[in-house]
Amino acid sequence: MVLLDGIHSVGVQNPKLRIFDIIMQTPHGTSYNAYLVQGSGKTALVEVVKEGFFDEYVRNVEQVMPIGEVDYLVVSHTEPDHAGTIHRLLERNPGLQLVGTSSAMNFTRQILNRDFDGRIVKKGDTLDLGNRTLTFYPMPNLHWPDTMFTYDSLSRGLFTCDFLGSHNSFEPLLVSKYPDKGEYLKSLEAYWYDIMAPFAQPYVLDGIQAVRELNPSMVLTGHGAVLDELITEACDLYERLSQKPAKSGSHVAVVYVSAYGYTRKLAETIADELHKAGRTVSAFELTEENKAEVLREIDNADAALFGSPTFVNDMLQPIGELLAALHPYAVKGKPCAAFGSFGWSGEAIGNIVGRLEQLRAHTVPGYKVRLNPSDEELEGAREFARGFSAAM
Repeated sequence: MVLLDGIHSVGVQNPKLRIFDIIMQTPHGTSYNAYLVQGSGKTALVEVVKEGFFDEYVRNVEQVMPIGEVDYLVVSHTEPDHAGTIHRLLERNPGLQLVGTSSAMNFTRQILNRDFDGRIVKKGDTLDLGNRTLTFYPMPNLHWPDTMFTYDSLSRGLFTCDFLGSHNSFEPLLVSKYPDKGEYLKSLEAYWYDIMAPFAQPYVLDGIQAVRELNPSMVLTGHGAVLDELITEACDLYERLSQKPAKSGSHVAVVYVSAYGYTRKLAETIADELHKAGRTVSAFELTEENKAEVLREIDNADAALFGSPTFVNDMLQPIGELLAALHPYAVKGKPCAAFGSFGWSGEAIGNIVGRLEQLRAHTVPGYKVRLNPSDEELEGAREFARGFSAAM
């Protein structure tokens, strides 16, 4: 598929994928985007594809030209969904020169475990293809240290790797052909939370600035649709998501699960007492449907409390999965604690605190009761809430 003058899409679609990298839900599938850039003198591929899709990738390239005649491979990022078949490409084209950042070349060497012809590029370095020049812009931590943008002088197309992408399998590829632009922006937002959120400041904001300064005619992403429109809207969305709200110092997120209602009683009592102490409280009984909202609320809050019963010597699975999904940036230094009801042993509280300590939160001693909290134990929960408020 020709996208711009001399730029062909040679990537592949994976519409059946439902889980990406073990943990990310992909209800719309995904794509492994790659591009062939033809100049009057030389030719470059931008990215390869994930293992299992290489044969289709080769067929796509060879609809344009023999793969053995390509001169360069631009390595935008070395995560295996972007670079996992470089070894197979080098088997087809031993004379290929790889171009990327110092990190990309180091990572590639550790992936291939062999020598190759590699060229390290820095900001502003160029690659002459004849009638067009590729200019390179390393963008570390979007979302790996090796990430790089590539700008084409002839078409003004900008290859952005994961940045402004989405997990969305869409065969027509151009976002201008996507039937519901609002829905596509929602997939961009979900992708930001899954991939970019830990790097919002300053890295995502730096990426937005670079896109705006380069003012591309098209953003050629690593996943999802190519942005032949919606570039401004996508940048504005990323900027809004990356701007952290001003902290009030008083916002507490209270998140819990409850098997029989006992932990819910504690959560409601604690939240009520925090309100009385002048705190702003966002309380959630955690479900799969509100998990993304809860993660955002924890990120924006000044402190967080996590409630769970104990089941077979541990916290309930939804709280465990939530804590596994938290990045250290979301709770580092924040006052955090745990509470819950238990029947036999009560290990959930200590296990939650242990995970919070791994995330570098400022942990406060938790509170637990056996089974249905009595009036006296609910008063203990109020005392726990007052002590937690004082620790903020």
